[in-house]
Amino acid sequence: MNELHILKRLKGVLIEFNILSQIGWNFIFKAIGTLLSFLIISISIKYLGSEVYGSWAAVFAIIGWLSILDLGVGSSLKNSIGENNSSKNLIKLKSIISTTYVALFTIALVVWISFELTKQYVSWDYLFNNSFEQETLKIVAKNIFYTFLVIFIGKISFAILNANHKSHFGSISIAVTNLILMALLFYFQQVGQNKAEKLVIYSRLILISNFITYFFINSITYLFFFKELIPNPKLFDISILKPIFRLGKGFLILQFNTILLYSTDIFLLNKFSSGMYAASYAVLQKYYGISIVIMSIIITPFWSAIVSCRENKSFDLIRKYFQSLIGVSIFLTILNTFLLLLQTVILNFWVGNSMKPSILSGSLMALYSSILCFFQIYGTFQNGFGDIKLQAYYSSVASMINIILTYVGLKFLEYGLDWALFVSILVHVPAIWIYHKKVSKIIKVFK
Repeated sequence: MNELHILKRLKGVLIEFNILSQIGWNFIFKAIGTLLSFLIISISIKYLGSEVYGSWAAVFAIIGWLSILDLGVGSSLKNSIGENNSSKNLIKLKSIISTTYVALFTIALVVWISFELTKQYVSWDYLFNNSFEQETLKIVAKNIFYTFLVIFIGKISFAILNANHKSHFGSISIAVTNLILMALLFYFQQVGQNKAEKLVIYSRLILISNFITYFFINSITYLFFFKELIPNPKLFDISILKPIFRLGKGFLILQFNTILLYSTDIFLLNKFSSGMYAASYAVLQKYYGISIVIMSIIITPFWSAIVSCRENKSFDLIRKYFQSLIGVSIFLTILNTFLLLLQTVILNFWVGNSMKPSILSGSLMALYSSILCFFQIYGTFQNGFGDIKLQAYYSSVASMINIILTYVGLKFLEYGLDWALFVSILVHVPAIWIYHKKVSKIIKVFK
């Protein structure tokens, strides 16, 4: 009995060491990536202009969120790998990974064919809400779509890395992508005779930077860390799809609702208000997103750690993690208050006089960002336990309410940025109490 206690304690120490190690690496690379992203936004606004950048940000935000829409397979794969790591059954692990790749490649092929068959019938000027020629916007849309496919397939390796306590590679990918993109923007900043040409060039640079990054990360994953897990189509096992998609179905609903909740505001602002409001939303989101970035640095290793603790029955550690992370979110709320006090000075230095969001807009985005920090905690713990029904149900209702109220306010009442932010906060506030009760109940069940 004493030996079992010692072994359990050693496993707990190892898990905590892995968490601290990943947080350290995440902090370094996330800090680099975030700094570069701030510089990229400033360069992009100067290159494209505020209105065009706002239209771009609105459309690309949707594509960015769509890239997480993998039928929930990525999240399910992460849990499956975490649960099977303890058995050290490499054949089964490789079969799970290979089957996942075959499934997602098939989905990507179907989506690609559908896009090619329908792209000439889409009113791209309506989607982008600007006066560029249809042919120009078709090229931009194609580049954006191919960027989506690169991320859709390329990010499967991150599920493997995260499940094996190497979550910092997600931060590395962001830093590398931003570094490549900034270098390309500097090189091409004088290229393009008008805004239409510049938008086409900009979309190509986004595609190139993402392709290089995901090729690099996947090469490292399979050639250096996990040679034994290199996917093999011959190991495709249709019986594996059922458990993966069963859990993945819940993650899919959650992912789809996440897209509706977090990408439609900027799109609706661009469509029914103005590109300038969309650009202001993007700038404020990035500015107050500092707190969300910090939370993601800290929270990312905990998903796989919770799965490991669950398998090892180290439930005291899970309760300890939860309490500590709530304290971190409170600290980040205070940080957002300081960012609000410095908003005018920092934004003037960062993006110049091209846009000046009000203090009220900043206050609303600061509150919204603080709420999302708490959401990361509740989501991670529920996901780690594979208990996502509540999130799926609530986000379904919240996303619909958010879209309807935002649309009505912008389209018929001619409200602007502040209304979109207020509605987002409104639909999230009840979930703080509901999710907190749910997670508290989950972790108290296991004693």
